[in-house]
Amino acid sequence: MKVIENKKLFGKINLMDVLILIVIFAVVAIGYKVVFKSKTTVNVGAKFFTTTCIMKIEDMPIGSTNYLNVGADVYDNETNVYIGKLIDFKSGDYNVIKANKETNEYVEVKIPNKENVYLTIEVDVSDQGADLVTSNNYYVKVGKYLSIRSSNFAGGGYMTFVDREAK
Repeated sequence: MKVIENKKLFGKINLMDVLILIVIFAVVAIGYKVVFKSKTTVNVGAKFFTTTCIMKIEDMPIGSTNYLNVGADVYDNETNVYIGKLIDFKSGDYNVIKANKETNEYVEVKIPNKENVYLTIEVDVSDQGADLVTSNNYYVKVGKYLSIRSSNFAGGGYMTFVDREAK
């Protein structure tokens, strides 16, 4: 019995069909790796240092800082990943910009009973080039939206400052 007869393997399977199936499986495997690749991991032996970042949470009720505790652990509320320790906080007026239709100007208006909360968080990070990354692969960068929680407080806002120097 011949293995290849009339371009068919074992006389039954077309060789061209087998080659097409192999190419399709290779493309699917490569596509899977590209789409579902894992996040960049911290380099083994990376040097960590302690730094600070500031997070701004807007439109909080007046008095919401009464529930904050300096030294509390701060976690990402969506992924439950530890970010760092709360070392300071302050509040400020919550202002919005509105159009004044009579004068055709934009004016800043203070919203009553609302405030902005600024959290200073101490974070242990490793410098990975363009990014600062914690030991549990949490990226710390300006402009990142965070939904955070600590012992008695939860809120969402943007990271507005990240100090790239060791403390």
